[in-house]
Formats: sequence, C-alpha cells, structure tokens
Amino acid sequence: MFRIIFINIIFTAYFLSQGYAQAISFTKEDRDILNRIEKWLTLVEERLTRVESDLVQLKENQILITAYLKALEKQMDNFRLDTQHGFDRLYNLFFWGFGLFFGVIAILIGYFIYGKRINVL
Repeated sequence: MFRIIFINIIFTAYFLSQGYAQAISFTKEDRDILNRIEKWLTLVEERLTRVESDLVQLKENQILITAYLKALEKQMDNFRLDTQHGFDRLYNLFFWGFGLFFGVIAILIGYFIYGKRINVL
C-alpha cells in the first residue's frame, strides 16, 4: 500500500514538473548581458593581476626595507659603541686629571704643614 502511494506521488510530481517546464529562448538581451558580464570579468581579472603584481612588489619592498633597517640598526650599534668608547676615554681623562689635581693639592698642603713645622716659610 505504501509503495503504491509513493509511486503515485513520484509520477504525479514528475508529470506536473513536465507541465510547468517551458523552453526559455535565448534572446539578444541575454547575449548582451553575458557579453557585459564577460567584459566585467576580464576587467576583474586584469585588476587581480595588477593587485598580485603590486603584492609581489610590496613583498620585495618589504625585504629591502628589512635589509635597510638591519643595516641601520648595525650602524646605530656601531655609533653606540663608538660613543661609549668616547665616554670611556673622557672618563679616563677626568679620572687622571682630577687625580693629578687633588694629588698636587695634597702635596701642597703637606708642604705647607711641613713648612710651618720647620719654619721654612
């Protein structure tokens, strides 16, 4: 019983769909629409190829910029080391300069005390 109802429904649906199916003619307007779509697709493809070439160029530029930044960082490190070396030399100069200055002052004070003791002055 179920089979008969099922087969009946299938045949009914098939024949009804055949009755509603109509042949659609391909008009000049449809052809024009397809031509416009095709032109639009070619424009989109051209734009995509331009975008892809721009991306390749950007990647190349990124590689160049990265190399430039590494070189700049190396130069900055060298400058920092040179500056640090200059400060070390300046520190040594001040160290020896103040050391000599205070040494001479200490010797003079000692000489004055010694001179007062033996009345040389």
